[in-house]
Amino acid sequence: HDKAIEDYKAVIERYPNSVYVVPSLYGKAWCELRLDKHDVAAATFTVVIDNHAQHELHAASLLGRLICRHQLDEFDGVIEDANAVLKSTADNAIKMEAVYQRGLAEVALKKNEAVVASFTSLLEDYPKFDRIDSVLYELGWAYGELEETEKSIGMFDRVAKEFPESQFLADAHFRVAESLYGNEEYVDSVGRYQASLAAKPSDSLKENVIHKLGWAFYQQDEFAKAQEQFESQLNCFNN
Repeated sequence: HDKAIEDYKAVIERYPNSVYVVPSLYGKAWCELRLDKHDVAAATFTVVIDNHAQHELHAASLLGRLICRHQLDEFDGVIEDANAVLKSTADNAIKMEAVYQRGLAEVALKKNEAVVASFTSLLEDYPKFDRIDSVLYELGWAYGELEETEKSIGMFDRVAKEFPESQFLADAHFRVAESLYGNEEYVDSVGRYQASLAAKPSDSLKENVIHKLGWAFYQQDEFAKAQEQFESQLNCFNN
């Protein structure tokens, strides 16, 4: 990427009036982004955005800058750039990513109603988006924060049932299990806690799952199974 950046700079400096200047700026910015130079990349994208509003790479540059801004925790800026992309004539691939990034920024800002609006529109308008499991998962949390429990669990359940390879699978099963346990549906909760364990959760989640599985057995008077889980928790997480 460093060599490419130097090549792009050479074009920009030697041929300032060339039609290749904007593509070179754009390419340079993406190389900077991939090198995690997010503030530098954002500045380069801004040159295209501010000076070449009619160029075909304008919307893509907005997308690039909002990705940089997300990495810099400039979440209001992410939302601003995403909205500008959505008002443009960008293709669906760019708009899908803009909506997704806007939703994640709203998650970071805890704007739960806005999260629901963004990700619901993504589900409706772009059902082939390649990170639908992430969208459903974040919707589950947003609905939970809004105390819309049924919708929240519905989102987690979709992740668990529709995306068996999802990185969110273990936690999604756990969230459904917790709802079942809270409703005193202990038999069904056991199955979901066990599914969460089978999905290889992180250590912090695994301890919670084992603990709650023990209690789910206990509530059914299956004391030997409950004891087995509590002993497993002590053996695995004896700090």
